Amino acid sequence: MRWRWFRDPLVTRYLPLAGRASLPREDVERYVEGLLAGTSDLLDFTIGNEAGQAIGSCSLRGFDPAGRAELSILLGETAQWGKGYGREAMRLLLDHAFHDLNLHAVWLVVREDNRNAIRLYENLGFRHDGIYRAAVHEDGRYLDKRLMSLLAEEWGTVEGLS
Repeated sequence: MRWRWFRDPLVTRYLPLAGRASLPREDVERYVEGLLAGTSDLLDFTIGNEAGQAIGSCSLRGFDPAGRAELSILLGETAQWGKGYGREAMRLLLDHAFHDLNLHAVWLVVREDNRNAIRLYENLGFRHDGIYRAAVHEDGRYLDKRLMSLLAEEWGTVEGLS
């Protein structure tokens, strides 16, 4: 399943590998093997729809002594985009991060041109911490990336969440 997602340029457009047609199969297999073997510092969850089909994944990684972790999300089934699955997955992951794992903060990096993701993160309460200027070179132009974070005490203060 993940192999197919990582071969779709629409799905991988905003990932750090942007500009490459797809990830080599060996890289995806190594990633999945690390998850299964528990040798990764990645806490990864599958996102499913009502029919029980895997449509994406979300994760926390890079846990540090200050109680921070990096969040990422990927919806691999493009037919499922825009149906609220990303928002619900993020809400559940953030609840887990702050209530079960007792993290102090969750952070992420998002490309400036990924407006749908930025809007989602803002609606969930993430704040803009900074800009990585000219961090991506694509199609002959440079694009910025935004650093965003959410603190535990901020989670649940947004209307209708947590």
